[in-house]
Amino acid sequence: MPYFSLFDVCILNISRSVHISELLVNIVATNDSLVKILLKKEILDIIEQLLTKYSKSIEDNKHLLMCLLSAMSIFVEYFDEHDMAFKKSLCLLIIDVFKRAKCMELWVPCLEIFHNQVEKDDIKLLLARNGVCELIYELVDDHIHLMETDNEDHKLIFQCACDIIVIILTEDECMYFLYDNGKGKMYENMVSWLNTSDDKLLSTAVLALGNFARKDLHCIQMVQSGISKKLIELVKKYNQSTKDEDVKIQHALLSTLKNLVIPAQNKSQVLQEGLIDAIYPMIKMNQYLVIFKLLGTFRMVIDGQEEAALDLISRNDFLQRLVFWCFNADHLGIRGEVPRLISWLIKNCRSFKPFKGVLDVKECVKCIVDMICSNHAVMQNEAFIALSLLCIGCKKNDKELEGNVQWEQLVKQLVSADIGKAVSFVVMKYGHKMDKSSIDNLLTFLEQLVENSNIVNNLKEAELSSRLTTLSSNSNAEQLKERLDKTVNALK
Repeated sequence: MPYFSLFDVCILNISRSVHISELLVNIVATNDSLVKILLKKEILDIIEQLLTKYSKSIEDNKHLLMCLLSAMSIFVEYFDEHDMAFKKSLCLLIIDVFKRAKCMELWVPCLEIFHNQVEKDDIKLLLARNGVCELIYELVDDHIHLMETDNEDHKLIFQCACDIIVIILTEDECMYFLYDNGKGKMYENMVSWLNTSDDKLLSTAVLALGNFARKDLHCIQMVQSGISKKLIELVKKYNQSTKDEDVKIQHALLSTLKNLVIPAQNKSQVLQEGLIDAIYPMIKMNQYLVIFKLLGTFRMVIDGQEEAALDLISRNDFLQRLVFWCFNADHLGIRGEVPRLISWLIKNCRSFKPFKGVLDVKECVKCIVDMICSNHAVMQNEAFIALSLLCIGCKKNDKELEGNVQWEQLVKQLVSADIGKAVSFVVMKYGHKMDKSSIDNLLTFLEQLVENSNIVNNLKEAELSSRLTTLSSNSNAEQLKERLDKTVNALK
């Protein structure tokens, strides 16, 4: 009898269904070429028919369903390679089995199928809208004792289950649906896991809350309900650990806190709750993924917060650590984030007093100068503004002290950092597409520099005047022509 005729018989004969399904699992588990052939022969339609028939009585047909789902968990691994979609009807059928199943033997292959396909937005929505997240929560919560054993298979399947929850929440519509204005069952479930003693569940809860915190309104509601305070207490517990599981939790906590402090009205409250003191000990850590999130959290929370910015920029050990990361971290994100944080501290502290401390930290100024060469306009702009403020502030400080110490010190550091080369490069490469604000900030900075002959010589050596003349072809420079011409003439 031909192979597919046997499957036709399966629809009518439970005994043969079991035997053929067992055979199918054994074959496809070890035969890659056969899997591809079966997918072309519409094997999925046959599996769907069998699941439809025999899932009506799950307990009576448990072994058959386990074989069918196990085979399905293998087939889905080939969907992307064959550009195949996970049919909605089949997905809903497996969700239904998952909901009504009473044993791990059926839950596990269902979870493997979901995990393989959950990166696709349409599948995320199906899973979210059909209660899979809530069911996974109950499943994990009821079997938490299995995670506490040394069984690696149990640990892997529970990690798979937790991953599904977090991934589903990366899709905006799912996030809105499950949050439900702070009243969603899944949101409440994740808040409850903040009290767990299990590291994997805690990490899942914090990451999930971070995904809920992708909308300002959600962030505001979460801070008002005390979520940020709970997270800060957790940071205090984990902020000096170097254990692998704890590092994952640190990363999750910082990611979520960074999101929560983006809305302006949250910043002061989270600062009052002790965020800076909680995360500050983490500057001694060496795990780059954690450091990257740490820097971003500092930068977000000090935006518009004068007192916090002034406090941090006045800490010598903090600035030294930032500069160390800038020039020694083998992580592009960190090397880009450090000068942004320093620039934001200079801008937001709203004081010239700490500038002496900035100058005293070796290569702190160079760190900002190097950011001028970034291929991101926003970072170029931030560098121009920070360096302009340093120039203005150092001159003012010298005037009050009746000396010329800070300005000369800054000049020396700018020349050492080869400011001319950096500015010449950015104008040559990006001048044609600079917006008006960037050109304005660039000119403001250069107007501060041309007062000093040492810097002028450095700018001349970099042939900056000829580079600046190319800006005249940029329509955004039209209203700044007089200032541009004056700066060019000063550099001839």
